[in-house]
Amino acid sequence: MNDNPVTNVSLSNIQVYCTRDELHRREMGSCLGSEQWGLILDIYRSKGRPHYYSRKREEYAQIKFDLDADLTSLFNWNTKQVFVYVLASYPTTSSSSSNLTTESIIWDMIIPATESPLSIPALTRRFFPSKKSKSSRFSSKTNKNTSSDSKKPKNRGLLRLRNQKSKYQITDISGQIALRENAQLVVAWNVQPWIGALMWSPHSKIAENIGGALGGLLDAVIITGGKGGRSKPFNFPALKVAGKKEG
Repeated sequence: MNDNPVTNVSLSNIQVYCTRDELHRREMGSCLGSEQWGLILDIYRSKGRPHYYSRKREEYAQIKFDLDADLTSLFNWNTKQVFVYVLASYPTTSSSSSNLTTESIIWDMIIPATESPLSIPALTRRFFPSKKSKSSRFSSKTNKNTSSDSKKPKNRGLLRLRNQKSKYQITDISGQIALRENAQLVVAWNVQPWIGALMWSPHSKIAENIGGALGGLLDAVIITGGKGGRSKPFNFPALKVAGKKEG
């Protein structure tokens, strides 16, 4: 297990350094491994409208990042797929008395689990075989899936992203996101099992809200272990000045 590395976060011309914590899953007890961030934030003003009847202009943030992560410990015999995502988290207001946080997903990915002899589909076919017509149809689909799966990396939980453009540009409900302070980037995930409840990674507002709504009674069931991949706070850069002023 490697020590926590110091990673470089680039915000325009400002260098911000952050560390990452090791991520552990309660059931497996293994760590996420080395995770590296390299971020470029580009703020620009949209010339369109948030919706058809709106006349105001909004500011949008576009983020590119590098990420190395090992999520293989999230996969076991009962894992159907893992939904991993990166979100930007920042205080909703600048008021010190407010603890509200805004979280917006900038990138996501679904990682399906490879089938094992102990997985639910394999056990179902073994102990509850279907009719020949159904099995032949199922086997053909399985062969297609197997051939397509062979083209994918064997270690499904290993992520190596370089200059990855965010899938979703983000804005704020106020329409202004430039110069926002104390923002963080967070790596989070959902583990979808074959049997059981959907599980959430800890230390995101989504997980805290779900756990809080249930009074914390089911945290051991629906919240995975670990500290989560969270960067140190950074500030969004200023809005880029266009060549011509907007009328």
